[in-house]
Amino acid sequence: MLTIHGGPGVPHNYLETLEILEDERPVVFYDQLGCGKSERPPDTSLWRIERFVKEIELLRSELTYPEIHLLGQSWGTILACEYALKYPQTVRSMVLSGPAMSISRFESDARGLMETLSVESKEAINRAEKSGNFNREDYQEAVSEFYGKFVCRMEPWSECINE
Repeated sequence: MLTIHGGPGVPHNYLETLEILEDERPVVFYDQLGCGKSERPPDTSLWRIERFVKEIELLRSELTYPEIHLLGQSWGTILACEYALKYPQTVRSMVLSGPAMSISRFESDARGLMETLSVESKEAINRAEKSGNFNREDYQEAVSEFYGKFVCRMEPWSECINE
C-alpha cells in the first residue's frame, strides 16, 4: 500500500498508524517534494501535480511493485486520482480518505468551520491573513483550536500527529 499524505506541505507522519497493516502487505509512506523526508528545493516550479504523479510512478517502479493499493488523504486524494487516471494498470485498489477534490470547495468549507471558533481565534486568523504574518502566538493558538475541533479530537495527540 502506498500512502499519499495531505497538505500540501504536511509530512506523512500522521498516517503512521497505518503501519498496523504491514502484517498483510508492505506499507510505503511517500513524502511529497518539499516536506517530510523529501528534498526541499527552492525552485517552486517543481511543485506541480504532474511532477508528484511522476514521482509516485517512479517510486512504484523502483520498488518493483507491478500493482499498488493506493491511499490518498485530503490533498493526497487529488494526487491519487491523477495517478490512477494516468497509470490505471498499476492501481489494484484506491481509498480516498477525507477527499479534497476541489480546493475552492475545501477552502469554503474550512471558512465555514472557522466561523465556529472563538471570537479571539477568528480575529487572530483574520489579522494573520491580512498581514501575512502567520508566526504570531495568537494565530498559532487559533490554529490549535481549529485543529482540536476539526482535524484531530484525540487528547493527547499521538506522537505521529505531533510530529
